[in-house]
Amino acid sequence: MSHQYLDVIPVVEEKEPALRAEISNRLIEARFRTIEEVYPLAVDLSCNFPDPNRTIIGLTELLINAVEHGNLELSYADKSRLGCYDVWQAETESRLADERYAHRWVDVRLECGESEVSVTIRDEGQGFDFQRYLEIDASRLLHTHGRGIAMARYLSFDTLEYRNGGREVVATVRIGESDHEAMPTRLNT
Repeated sequence: MSHQYLDVIPVVEEKEPALRAEISNRLIEARFRTIEEVYPLAVDLSCNFPDPNRTIIGLTELLINAVEHGNLELSYADKSRLGCYDVWQAETESRLADERYAHRWVDVRLECGESEVSVTIRDEGQGFDFQRYLEIDASRLLHTHGRGIAMARYLSFDTLEYRNGGREVVATVRIGESDHEAMPTRLNT
């Protein structure tokens, strides 16, 4: 699904020059329910990291996972079975309206400190076996899904830690001396 990022990265590049300065010891919190809310939130959150273009893909993957696999309880097998985008989208919309899932939210907390920027993403699902998705598995290499967590871990963040049985993930980027000069001027919500 990497095509979805093509629309997001230019927005990050547009915002980035206007958002420079140090913002340590700041905090933002957000709450959302739908996949459509993920993209603008990921752009805003990424602008608070030293390198927004590095973190945008990982943030998007983790936020989508919180809705899809967390709150809506769509498993890897479900996503494989649903196949094409239209069928998957219809199932997602159906579950968002279903009483079992309609009240569920994803909570996001971004903290900008002196030495790191971290984001905590918490869903209200049942949790999952995150260990099997931390590495890219050769058996899933050609699938259209199943690589987002590994991509976030290796490409976007310095550390990625799952908690509470997979219902919460903390993604962190360490800030070096040169990064302080490149930090955005404000936090986006």
